[in-house]
Amino acid sequence: MSRLKIGKLSAQELKELIFPFLGYNDENIILRPSLGIDSGVFKVGDNILVASTDPITAAQHLIGKWVVYVTTNDVLASGGIPKWFLLNILLPTSTTNQEIKEIMRDVSLTLNKMKIALISGHTERTPGLMMPIAIGTAIGIAKKVFHPGNVGIGDEVFVLGEIGIEGAFIIYKERESELKTVFSKEEKREISKFPDKISIYQYATKLLEHF
Repeated sequence: MSRLKIGKLSAQELKELIFPFLGYNDENIILRPSLGIDSGVFKVGDNILVASTDPITAAQHLIGKWVVYVTTNDVLASGGIPKWFLLNILLPTSTTNQEIKEIMRDVSLTLNKMKIALISGHTERTPGLMMPIAIGTAIGIAKKVFHPGNVGIGDEVFVLGEIGIEGAFIIYKERESELKTVFSKEEKREISKFPDKISIYQYATKLLEHF
């Protein structure tokens, strides 16, 4: 048997293993899971809600911020303004109370900046883990939904923030010992700012005011 690939499932695996099993097809659902779709969209009364969930496996000093940034980015990209957040944190058994507090402090500070409320969650020390895993779910309200499937010739595409920030920072941290002699002090200072540049909140909220 060949070794299974680590990371996200392929498009074919999603089609075979995930998409046939989506539960009840509620009439209030506007946008269901599909390839290239990172958020679910549904109606509640007269409101349109956008929800997205993401896991983060990052260094402890980043996980609290990134679980908020990455999840809310998906909601914003679909046209929603994030309002509520749910959080699950699975921790190695060696994780101290102080380390948990530091993660949660970063989560809370980041949510406060975006005026988002943490409404539910779960936290536990889990046997077998080598690093913490945080799974965030962001829920927002949308006036207009942006559906990738509706993009056509002549449409304008907006790039918010900088491209490739998250991937570039992860690669740098993984190869930091090899790259530390390649970059100048100024470049290293700029790279250290990458974690906070991941969020598109400040750009997206201003843009959505015009829709």
